[in-house]
Amino acid sequence: MSANSLTGLSRLRRFNGVALLAMAAVELVYGVITIQYLELIYADRASLDPAALDQEWVGFQARQDRVVSIYSMILVASYILGATWVYGAVRNADLLDPDRKRISPGWAIGWHLVPIANFFMPYRAMKQTYNSSTRPARELDAPLPRLFPVWWGFWLATNMAVIVPGFIYGGASPSDRMLVFAGVTDVVLAPLSVVAIYLWWMVITRITDLQGAPRPGAFHSNKEVIQ
Repeated sequence: MSANSLTGLSRLRRFNGVALLAMAAVELVYGVITIQYLELIYADRASLDPAALDQEWVGFQARQDRVVSIYSMILVASYILGATWVYGAVRNADLLDPDRKRISPGWAIGWHLVPIANFFMPYRAMKQTYNSSTRPARELDAPLPRLFPVWWGFWLATNMAVIVPGFIYGGASPSDRMLVFAGVTDVVLAPLSVVAIYLWWMVITRITDLQGAPRPGAFHSNKEVIQ
């Protein structure tokens, strides 16, 4: 196997880094806006001019809508870039260490869409990819460095917790107490999501570096492979 047949991942890593940095920034902005939202809920409505309070709500909702729209576009871009990187990384792993038991590049992405299986199969794909990217290669199911289970734990926790505010906001006439709970959840989720984003970036970097490292007996004429 020639190293030149590997998919170069360094450029994809940079693109992912830009998208993830933008996502983290918008997560924090949304957290700040949610704090403003909680302040409005706790405002002394009896002492405020109703027209002024209504204007505050309209301003808040306009800011929230803008942030959500921007976040949605960045999220889609991040998913596409992330899926492209996963496909390339899994394909490279199979070239470095062929094994019929390996999850295919397509299924490494597809398992994210399968209920229940998406709790463990995407992680297994990353485990196999990492273990096949080391030199010498390890067993497909060999234990991973702590980074990987911590990343996956944050990924699952944040994705499950984000359902709570969406369920409350989308419900019919939720009480002020429920709205406050949803807002507090959003505020707490913002920094946790940033941590999850950073950990995913570290996973991308770790595997990209492993796959791009020079290997004995391999001639690297393609700089993209070894960057």
